[in-house]
Amino acid sequence: MAALGGAEQVFAVDPLPNRRQLATEFGANHVLDPYAEDAALKIHELTGGAGVDVAIEISGKIPALQTAIRATRMEGTVCAAGLYQGQAQDLWLGREWHNNRLTMIAPHGCFGGHKPRDFSRWDEYRAYDCIVSMMHQGRLTAPGLIQPLVTLDEGPEVWSLIEHHPEEVVKFGVRF
Repeated sequence: MAALGGAEQVFAVDPLPNRRQLATEFGANHVLDPYAEDAALKIHELTGGAGVDVAIEISGKIPALQTAIRATRMEGTVCAAGLYQGQAQDLWLGREWHNNRLTMIAPHGCFGGHKPRDFSRWDEYRAYDCIVSMMHQGRLTAPGLIQPLVTLDEGPEVWSLIEHHPEEVVKFGVRF
C-alpha cells in the first residue's frame, strides 16, 4: 500500500526471510532483519541520516515499536498498528519520540469496533470499497500473503505452526 501510495522508499523490517522476500515482491526497496543488524540505524544510513517520514509498526511487539520510533525522522509519524499487551518497560519515549517531536497514532483499522479516526469522511464501507476497487483494477494484489488457507477443523494445526514454525505462516485464512 505504501508503494502504491507513492512512497519514495519503502523499508520492511522482519526477522523471517520469507516475509522479507514477500515485502520485496510487494514493493519494498530495502528489507532488513532486525536480529542481524540495528534496523533503525541502517534506515537512518539509507536515508542520509534523516530517517523515515512515516513508520508503521504492525507486529504488536514493544521492541519493534521502539525500532519504529528510532527509525523515524524529526517531526515524523509513527503508526502503532499492532496490538500491544502488557507493560512497555523497554519503550524509551524520552529519546527519539520526545526529542524528535514525533506524532504517534493508532490507525482506524484497529479491532474493538471504534469509529475510524477520520470518520465520517472514511467509514468502514468506504475503506472496504476502496480496497475492493483497487483489487478490481489489478493495482492491489497479494499473492502468497495468505498462506496457509485452511478449514475450520485445521485451525488448531495453524496455531501450532505459528508457535513452532512461524516461517511457514505469513497470514492464514479460514475457508468456511
